[in-house]
Amino acid sequence: MTAGLSDWISFKPGYVQKVACQDEVDFEIITRLYQAGDGGILPSNIAEGVSRYELRRWDITRRI
Repeated sequence: MTAGLSDWISFKPGYVQKVACQDEVDFEIITRLYQAGDGGILPSNIAEGVSRYELRRWDITRRI
């Protein structure tokens, strides 16, 4: 359904970050999701990329 509406509905990264992010960790997770593009990224790979926050893959999933 989202794919069919993509011509009319387009959420820019800045909008999603403004609405959905509560802290800098959320901001980094959203940024990495956008960088991954359509191919996506596993929560374990995001956790490795934000290792300074000491999050596990299920912490990433919960935040998403």
